Amino acid sequence: MKKNIKQNDCANYIKIGIVVILVLWIFSTVIYNSITNYRLLNNGIQTSAVVYEKKYVGSKGTLLTKYYFIWNDKKYYGESTSDDSIAVGDSLIVYFFENDPTINKSKRVIE
Repeated sequence: MKKNIKQNDCANYIKIGIVVILVLWIFSTVIYNSITNYRLLNNGIQTSAVVYEKKYVGSKGTLLTKYYFIWNDKKYYGESTSDDSIAVGDSLIVYFFENDPTINKSKRVIE
């Protein structure tokens, strides 16, 4: 009987641990994205990017917009799920960090 109780306690602790880790991961992801968006909007460089592909992804059919921009003669790429109304070949505004242009987001995502 005591062995069963200890096994149940252990199983409950494992379940609680998994839930806590999951909540912490979600919370940290939300905080990281919020801080990145704030920093991009306030300290990032604004430039124009060109949409080169649009496609539906996922089971809900989310429209993914892929774009590129050129900085210091090098091409950088980004993606957005918030720019549904822009067609391939059109331009959109993006923000990026000068020291790491691979971190970039469309203006619609940040605002």
